[in-house]
Amino acid sequence: MEEDSFINASVTNKDGFAGDRRYFKGFLAKMNLIFMLDPERFSDDPIKVAYIISRLYGSAMNWAATLIENNDPCLNDFQEFTSRFKATFGSYDSTFIANQKLRTIKQKRIGEITNYILTFNRYSDESSWNEEAKMDAFLDGLNDQIATRIYEMFPAPRSLFALQTIASRIDSRLAAHRQSFNSQNRPASNNGNNNRNNNHRRPNNGKKPFSFKTCKRFN
Repeated sequence: MEEDSFINASVTNKDGFAGDRRYFKGFLAKMNLIFMLDPERFSDDPIKVAYIISRLYGSAMNWAATLIENNDPCLNDFQEFTSRFKATFGSYDSTFIANQKLRTIKQKRIGEITNYILTFNRYSDESSWNEEAKMDAFLDGLNDQIATRIYEMFPAPRSLFALQTIASRIDSRLAAHRQSFNSQNRPASNNGNNNRNNNHRRPNNGKKPFSFKTCKRFN
């Protein structure tokens, strides 16, 4: 095995995780950063999961050892493993709040997709849900016009990132169409017509305006 192999038996509290909830978020962020910087090395789920486990010790390693002994399927599914990892060692309060928020966040109007995506992803990172559950929640919170178009798509988006990208494009098109429609159907100014009508109005020379109420009925 190469000298710089990611399996290192001498993991310390500086680069590993022992189960303290206070350091869970930072540890997981560090792992994701490593995966992002070296995508070829960490190209599939089992390698990512194995790397994270190799950085565990203490009670966290005991938890992972049980998964290994039982040959748990989550060892081959990074999203599922991360969800289980968060549920066990993440902050109870932040995870609970994030899960609740994902159920209630809504895109209020066309043209506000960016704020919706940013808010959704902020809570998504804290959530214990898997990818499919997050995609369902994101669809439920979308504006009805956008969601309807996505439901009609075949094949459907296969990841949350793809879903958000498509939703953003649809939102941009609908917003542009609405703006164009409003500008084309905006009523023209009547100032010129009003001025012409005023110029051609006959003076009444002090006479009272004609009214049917002033007419007498002849027998």
